[in-house]
Amino acid sequence: MKVQDILNESVPGQIPVVHLSAKQHFSAEKLKAQFIGDGFQSDAYKHNTSQSSILKVIHLSEVGHDETTADSAGEFIQLCYNHQDNPFFPKIYKVKKYVWDKAVEFERPGPYNSEARSIIVVEMEKLHPITEGQLHHVAQKIFESLGLSREYFISVASKYTGKPVEAFQDRSITSLVSYAFNKDPEGIKKHTKNPKLAEAIDLLVTTKHNGQMDLHAGNMMFRMTNIGPQLVLVDPWS
Repeated sequence: MKVQDILNESVPGQIPVVHLSAKQHFSAEKLKAQFIGDGFQSDAYKHNTSQSSILKVIHLSEVGHDETTADSAGEFIQLCYNHQDNPFFPKIYKVKKYVWDKAVEFERPGPYNSEARSIIVVEMEKLHPITEGQLHHVAQKIFESLGLSREYFISVASKYTGKPVEAFQDRSITSLVSYAFNKDPEGIKKHTKNPKLAEAIDLLVTTKHNGQMDLHAGNMMFRMTNIGPQLVLVDPWS
């Protein structure tokens, strides 16, 4: 089975749902793609025809028979799919949800195995991880794109930890940003000069599914643009 066979029929804003019986087993081998990494809920694969895309298989932990993406990981994919004009969300190209009539066991390529009633298979843009070395020379541009100063993030970190601002002068951009996103999202909405960031925060706060903001270095990546690096939020809820 080719990737396009698995993901075709996607309609912008709507995630197509395919119903299967427990006897109709899904194997990641059907993607015919190289495994590149995983998380607790999802596995990532190298796209076999596009260097600018990756494939993700997300194992949902929803319960009951609701066809909506009641799981936070699924909800975030739907959120991104509905708001592709927001640069702080990853670009979703194609997506499809598979729902079984009862929970089935999935043998995954990494250390995790899953039992789930549904999965989401998604083709999305390939993003770049944020590391100290990569962004040291462009950190100021990242702060500018957020519409907030480094000093703002330092003040928030100081406020919520009780430590003096001097303790955060040498902190990484992801460390500083995570304090504000997780502890004071409303403050970001109020103070940012970037309306798209305010929109992204508002959507995350009002849409989150029984979870807390869980942004850290592993949940923040970036895309390169013609005006510099753009921060992208991935998997923002716990």
